[in-house]
Formats: sequence, structure tokens, C-alpha cells
Amino acid sequence: MFKRMSLAGKIGVGFALLILIAVALGGFAVWKMHGVKEHATQLALEYVPEVSVANDIERNSLLTMYAMRGWGLSEDQSYYDEGMKKLTEVDKYLADAKALADSAKNLTELKGQVETAEQNVATYRDLVAQTAACFKAMNELRAALDSDAKEYMDNCAAFLKTQNDKFASELAERSEKIKLAQEIV
Repeated sequence: MFKRMSLAGKIGVGFALLILIAVALGGFAVWKMHGVKEHATQLALEYVPEVSVANDIERNSLLTMYAMRGWGLSEDQSYYDEGMKKLTEVDKYLADAKALADSAKNLTELKGQVETAEQNVATYRDLVAQTAACFKAMNELRAALDSDAKEYMDNCAAFLKTQNDKFASELAERSEKIKLAQEIV
């Protein structure tokens, strides 16, 4: 068939085949790019926000624990206030993660992880409340000990004063007796 075609016909068929191959490759590229678009959309709308919110949760959790450790060691109220502020931030980012898990169709494990994290945060809050109650009880006991120590020291001072007074009076009596004895002799 190609032997009987003229050179212009052969060039035309070759050119048509070349255009057909270009159109097929273009269609294939468009089809593949459509798949890439779906993956890029998942990446932009689900996976990147998941990593971002996870980093925010981790950062604020660590800052919360750091501040609470400072409070636990020093009982300085500013550490407690900072820790509670960061714990509120953790709650905010957990809510963001929960909203992301509800809206994203590909983040199937995120919802369970958020629930676990929320339970752990609730446990942590309970432990902070228990620590605060212990600090309050310790401060009340310290105040009672200080009051008892003051009373003890007052009693010791009064006892010492009576002993010193008694010593002084006995010393004066003996001095009188010695003077009388020396006068008699």
C-alpha cells in the first residue's frame, strides 16, 4: 500500500501518525496529571495540615510539661499560669485536629489518635489538680508548723526567762548569806 503512495501522501500519513502519537501522549499526560492533582489536593488539604497541627500539639504539650515541672519544683505561680496557658493551647490544637479528622476522608487514624490524646490531656489535668491540692495541703501544714514553732519558741523563751530570774534571785540570796557569814566571822 505504501509503495503505491506518492511521496506527499507518505509524508502526510507520517505527519498524521506523528500528530496522533502527540495527541495520545498529551491525553495520557493530562490523565496522569489529573491523578497528580488529586494527590496534590490530598497533600495540601489533609496531610500538610495534619503534620502542622500535630507539631503544634507536640510543641505546646512539651511547653506545658516544662512549665508544670518548674511549678512542681519551685511552687512558683508564674510557672503554673504559663503551664495552664499552654495546656489551653493544646486543647485548641486538639480541637483543630478533631475538625480536620472529621472533614478529611483519607485521615482515618487521626480521629482515634485525637481521642487518645484528649483522654491523656484530661488525665494530665487531673494530675495537675491533684498536685495543686497537695500544694495547698502542704502550705496549710507549713502554716500550722510555723504557728506551732512560734508557740514552742515563745514557751522556750518564757522558760529561759523564769530560769534566769530564778538563778538571779538565788544568786542574790547566796550572796547575802555569804556576806552575813563573812560579817560573823
